[in-house]
Amino acid sequence: MDPLPLSPVVDVNENINSVNDNSRRKGIDKGPHLTWVIGLILAILVISVLYISLKPTKPTQQISSGNITLTGAQIAEKTYGFLNTFVGKDNLPTKIYYCDQGCNKEDSEGIPQGIAWSTLADASMYHLTKDEKYKTILNFKSDYLMNSCAAESNKCWGTEIYSNIDSCMYTVVQLHNTYTITQRPDFKDFLSNVGDCASHDFSGFPMLDAIVARQTILIYSIETVESRGLQRHLYLNSLSNYWLNESEAHRSVASLYYVGKDFEFRQGDCWIQNAKLEFYRATKDPRYLDDVELFFRQVGLAEHLGQSSIPLMTAQDIAACTESLLDLHEITNRKEYADEAGSLTANLLSNYWDSPISPVYNGDGGFLTIGKENPRNQKKISDNAYVIYVLSRQQNTIFTIHNNGRVDVIK
Repeated sequence: MDPLPLSPVVDVNENINSVNDNSRRKGIDKGPHLTWVIGLILAILVISVLYISLKPTKPTQQISSGNITLTGAQIAEKTYGFLNTFVGKDNLPTKIYYCDQGCNKEDSEGIPQGIAWSTLADASMYHLTKDEKYKTILNFKSDYLMNSCAAESNKCWGTEIYSNIDSCMYTVVQLHNTYTITQRPDFKDFLSNVGDCASHDFSGFPMLDAIVARQTILIYSIETVESRGLQRHLYLNSLSNYWLNESEAHRSVASLYYVGKDFEFRQGDCWIQNAKLEFYRATKDPRYLDDVELFFRQVGLAEHLGQSSIPLMTAQDIAACTESLLDLHEITNRKEYADEAGSLTANLLSNYWDSPISPVYNGDGGFLTIGKENPRNQKKISDNAYVIYVLSRQQNTIFTIHNNGRVDVIK
């Protein structure tokens, strides 16, 4: 191998003297030139320091006196990370609930229903981040749900009532969020066809009746007379009103949570309010909006709860009430509704969140189904997806998490 060529020897002193001689010959005054360069560097440093000090910062896990502040978006992201522990390699849940001591059969949800709820979390994360990966997941789950519900739905759309059709029927509201993102015509048809199942008497329980009422009026609002005909349009309108009336007629069979201001607050009540707000959006009839506003004035929910919890009140129930309040704020632009929604969310975080900051069980960031007094560490896809949804709608709201687990909202 030939030796590497040697670099020529350079006389450094000779080069420096040469540069100095050239500078003198060209009449360059080094003094003022050097001063100008130093001044420019100092100016850049001053501007950089001012920019850093004045730039607004996100309240990301700021620790003050042992407390931590997080935004709704940050908590939603942590909870979504917990939901991902349910997911297998194909992006579908391998389980739909979790509890340490084993869950009874009645604690479970149907796989399609659990997947539909998970799409609500995926859609919420897409709205927060605009990351296309969430849209890809939504499209994949949409295909799965349409295929898995087809066999059940065909029986429902014919003459035979299929006993497990509710696993698809009770998912239209969640799946509508997927449709608004994907805008897939085939998925819109799927939602519309599932709505035909609402003609069957599924429950006699107010929460489920209210869900059917909301889903039916939602389908009514996205369909057009031209697409399905006037008779179908009028039928959906009549059917949705029937189920809304059924939900209120069956209130007495639901668990009583507490007696508020001239009002008995029962399980499923906020699901009825969500249905009424869907009716208001579809029809613009002010009586629905008036009813919901009267309900929250009478029940005084945030004031009654404070930092406490109601035995057996689920995370879904509180999330449903929070959604109603967020919708009221969106419709009326009245700040008190946003404030009350923030207070209910703080209650959710205080009583249901197995926080990594203040763990109740294993600090996995998931939300418990029945709160911290529940002897089982039970967490469902539906509860956690619903909480992610209401947190995503309060993405800039700041919550203070204390070491003892109490959470306050910064209004």
